[in-house]
Amino acid sequence: MVKKFLDKKHSKASNRDMKDILFLFGVILMLLIGSCSSEPQNSGSAGKNDEKGKQIDLANAGSAESLPVNLDGTGGPLDPPMGDIDDLNETSMVVTWANPANWFPANIPGPIVKLELSYKQDFEEILFSRDFVGENNASFVNLAPGATHFMRLSAYAPEGDKRFLPSKHNVIVFSTHSDSISEPSGIIIKPDFGSVSIEWPPPDSQDLFEYSLDFYEEEELATRIHSLLTKQNSVENLPLPSNKTYWLQFRILPVADNVKGLASLPFVTQFFVPGNQLASPENIAAEMVGEEVKVSWQSVTNNLGPMAYHLDVFTGEELNDLYGNFRLGETSREMEDSKAYASFSFELRAVPKAGNLKDMKSELVSLRFDLPTFSFTPPLVKALAPSPEDPTMLTATWEAPENANQNLRYEMEIAEDGNFSLDSAVDQRIEAAEITKGEFTGREPGKTYYFRIRAIGRERDASHLPSEWSNVLTFAIPAPPTPKPVEFNATDEKASLP
Repeated sequence: MVKKFLDKKHSKASNRDMKDILFLFGVILMLLIGSCSSEPQNSGSAGKNDEKGKQIDLANAGSAESLPVNLDGTGGPLDPPMGDIDDLNETSMVVTWANPANWFPANIPGPIVKLELSYKQDFEEILFSRDFVGENNASFVNLAPGATHFMRLSAYAPEGDKRFLPSKHNVIVFSTHSDSISEPSGIIIKPDFGSVSIEWPPPDSQDLFEYSLDFYEEEELATRIHSLLTKQNSVENLPLPSNKTYWLQFRILPVADNVKGLASLPFVTQFFVPGNQLASPENIAAEMVGEEVKVSWQSVTNNLGPMAYHLDVFTGEELNDLYGNFRLGETSREMEDSKAYASFSFELRAVPKAGNLKDMKSELVSLRFDLPTFSFTPPLVKALAPSPEDPTMLTATWEAPENANQNLRYEMEIAEDGNFSLDSAVDQRIEAAEITKGEFTGREPGKTYYFRIRAIGRERDASHLPSEWSNVLTFAIPAPPTPKPVEFNATDEKASLP
């Protein structure tokens, strides 16, 4: 009886232990399943295998809807993502890319890299388009054999990340392999800023064939701008002027002693060489430094090669008279003889130096600067009177303005009417600051004369504006007396006719 009880009790305990063990095993199994089903974050791989990333079947790929682009970025555009193509054959390939060089992580996962595939360089017809986040590779299958493809990579910040504007595009051109032995295939063209790298499958016999590459700027292939012949199966960083579209004609040629070899048909495709647009100089400002105007600005730092600053300076009432143009290595320039001009217009841009094919000139920035001006108060005219010795000479006297300085001069006019018109025999003259009296000879009796004066600055000094004209003084020179007529009396005994 006791044994049965003990057996029964032991059996119940064993059942409880078994249930506990099964419960724990179930929890562990669920955790393992959950762990296996989670996608890795920022691992750089996804999908089919860790080495190749997602395998994309072009026959059923379609296009994924792009995430919204944020155009409020203040950090400037992202750099274009650079990419490479590997394992290229007749119908498949693997593409890998790197994050933009100026990207740095934030709380929101990014950047978003858009990958697009087309048969046309203008991407009017899209074969494939998808956004990738936290990945840097993908593999493609079911590509058309022996066909030229254009792959476009671009990057932008995710929604909520306001640091950057979208990047420009990086377009890689490649040709899938072909069964045809008469036409080259498997060619990969990777443009970079101011250069291009091209690779093709290694030859069956490197000693029997060489490769001809001709470059043109027009589709008609009329004018060849560059040509090279090589036995290697790649060309690295060939310099080409940036921001241009080029056409490549590629041929396989037998070497001179390969009498049995045949030249291939030409392979022709186009590609675009991008340029790095220099940032516009910021914080352009002008100020007076001593007697001269000095313009300065902040350095541009996004250049990939040697650069300078091009400054055009204009003056004149309409600011269209060329003062000068300057190619500068420094971030400032003084304008000689500045005070001769009332205003300056500065037009500035960053430009690549000769031989720098990577960079492109920046957008123009401009600044108008008006010289600070000073105006004298009008001189005080004390008198306008004839000279005691010469009644045809008028003498004017005045006092210097209260705010006179070393730049003071006087401009005065005397005329026969109060409007000082040019047809009123106006007499104009300029005197130095120490002169406070003016003598005007040759005045005619019987006429009234009007005199005024103002203070002006020194010659070629637009910083000193003329003062208002002074009060006008007038003086009428008396007419000469009329001769008294001779009286004639007919009754006068002494009177007689001539």
